[in-house]
Amino acid sequence: MKNLFFIVAMGLTPLLVKSQTIANCKDLTGYSYFNYKGNVKKNESGFDKDKISSGITTFKKIGPEKYDILILDARKSLFSLTQDGGKIILMRKSKDEVAFLHYHDKTELIEIYSIWIDADKKVNFTLMQNRSVNATIPKSALMVGTCDSLDTNIID
Repeated sequence: MKNLFFIVAMGLTPLLVKSQTIANCKDLTGYSYFNYKGNVKKNESGFDKDKISSGITTFKKIGPEKYDILILDARKSLFSLTQDGGKIILMRKSKDEVAFLHYHDKTELIEIYSIWIDADKKVNFTLMQNRSVNATIPKSALMVGTCDSLDTNIID
């Protein structure tokens, strides 16, 4: 068993070594519009406060002009948006800001993540999300959270 763990760990090491962290973010709060469709009942539809308070979103550079977004959810499960079938596209970059588009063909999920340094030198991020009306919980959301830092120097 130890040998198997060693072989697996050695296989993942190049991926872990090559990836670089752009930002670690958390505590998303904001508002969502829940469509009256799917599992959303009529009395539950409309605008409501929304939050993702126990998750962590990590933005990674995984190669030249290649990026990924890792999500540690409330259940402490870690998953990669690209390994899940999503596409991550760098939309804009400056010394104080970066924005990524995430699109997932199967789930018809569209997300725009924007990370920026504000006038007080605090790092924040927004998530603008649109889930298809065919999703289990179709919604459009705008939430804002905080990040520990932002490294735009590593972005191509």
